[in-house]
Amino acid sequence: PNWLEKEELCACGQTLIACDFWRDVLENIDLEDNEVEFEKFEKFSSFGCSPFNRDARENYLNINASIIQSIHRKAQKFGLVDSSKTTRDCFWRLNNLRQIGGVDLFLVYIVRDPRGVVFSAYKSHGSPERQRFKSQFLRASVSLLFWNLTNLSTIIYFHWFDRPKTFIRYEQLSSDPLSCFETMEKELGLDIGLKSVAACLQSGFWPAHN
Repeated sequence: PNWLEKEELCACGQTLIACDFWRDVLENIDLEDNEVEFEKFEKFSSFGCSPFNRDARENYLNINASIIQSIHRKAQKFGLVDSSKTTRDCFWRLNNLRQIGGVDLFLVYIVRDPRGVVFSAYKSHGSPERQRFKSQFLRASVSLLFWNLTNLSTIIYFHWFDRPKTFIRYEQLSSDPLSCFETMEKELGLDIGLKSVAACLQSGFWPAHN
């Protein structure tokens, strides 16, 4: 999968392959012999592709189920957060994960003020996507266009999703995260552990690998 090939970093600072946690998680999952085009079954633009390749779809579901079970065994936790940044790259993931037995799904839709998106687009450093265009106006226009398309598709999915769900603004999460966690706990019906969350927010330390 792409997230291994790109040598992305875990929150601990190590690459996913070097990290003790993820190395143990992936140890018994033979990804090389199960090369699955994950994007084919997740990206918004792949609509209609997966039903025509049942074997690959079944393989995709089996690998995801194995990864989830392996994470659970290693972490001894019942909650797993998929913090995908945009639904463009994972629009169909929720629908696919619904088909894996024993998985309860909860949706948290976080939306950012478009003014912040445009402001970020004016910067020429940081995300590789910003370096695709030299013109600040073009970067801002493209970012705003994708912001609208992404949120339109997410709104449609949000209304269609029939499991526990909640809506949160990015700016509120940044300024008052504890109240956002209280909202999630109430609307999703989960015991998030607000005292532990408050302690982590105060100390700035989150004991997790992601």
